[in-house]
Amino acid sequence: MKKLIRIALRNKVAAIRFGLRRFAYKLIQPMLPDGKACLPETVVFMVTQKCNLHCQMCYAPRNDGSIKELTPIECFFVIDKIKDVSPILSIGGGEPLSQPDIIGIISYAKSSGLICNLATNGTLIDKTMAERLVAVGLDFISVSIDSQHLCGATETELYYSRAVTGMVNLVHARGLNVTPRINVSCHIGLGESLEIPNQLLRMFNTNHTNKWDTLHFYPIHHHLSTSIKGMDEPSPYGITMDKFDPKAIQEMKMFLQRASQIKGVYSCCDCESFFSKESSAPEKCQLIYRSAMIDAYGDLFLCRDTLLGNVKDHTIRELWNGEKARAFRQKRNRTAFVACSKC
Repeated sequence: MKKLIRIALRNKVAAIRFGLRRFAYKLIQPMLPDGKACLPETVVFMVTQKCNLHCQMCYAPRNDGSIKELTPIECFFVIDKIKDVSPILSIGGGEPLSQPDIIGIISYAKSSGLICNLATNGTLIDKTMAERLVAVGLDFISVSIDSQHLCGATETELYYSRAVTGMVNLVHARGLNVTPRINVSCHIGLGESLEIPNQLLRMFNTNHTNKWDTLHFYPIHHHLSTSIKGMDEPSPYGITMDKFDPKAIQEMKMFLQRASQIKGVYSCCDCESFFSKESSAPEKCQLIYRSAMIDAYGDLFLCRDTLLGNVKDHTIRELWNGEKARAFRQKRNRTAFVACSKC
């Protein structure tokens, strides 16, 4: 909490804007017409669709280089539009560190007064890159260290992983500074060995001060992640519970419950609901009222497959409460899409 307060103090204007957005969401949002939303708290900007990994659970569309992405100057143009509507920018991809001008893009975002997060798989963070990311003034870094895609790791030695090496480089480059706050996530595939997640847990729980800040575990099943063809398929992924091993679900649940007892570790322990064929989606989705996503071509989305328009041709304000956005929110308020239950 002290680190978060210090991050807020060094981003006073953005922190005040964020606080006002939270206030507006709680008090003003309920009074708005159906489908209309207060301005977003966060905008995710996928600065590239290129990635050096092929993670099975990743839903992000890939660019093999055949499609021209936004130039750095065009990225600055997008950031100018983002700062007009949101205090927080989360930079992602693809793998954002595969964008050659990523440091310049982050620097421009910070000079624009935005609170900045970088979401990365960590594999491209050598010592030099770690020092540059710390020096540029990032507020948060989210490192995804996934149990099945660790690039050289083995079940007995996690340190061979380039992702873990990248995270360690970040920790060392940050030293005793407050920023960037380093959040690590691990997606655990159903039926996979829990040895690597256990090693991550032991690493996080070691008794020293110079470590990353939070560790998040998320249960996944590759069949769930790859079988969705649309937001509103008529049956839940075309699956039944007989595709899931009850023993594997119980083992994962026990691990997640144990992990969540450690300070700074967060996990989804309701494995039965997640792997059920029944929908467990909330009645109202908060994300489509509080965040937006812009891809590497300037297209703005409310949610997966929900294209509102391109920010090169429209302002974010126009698209955020435009006809398409309001219609989508109204439809989602009436009923949850199938894909929502496994979001």
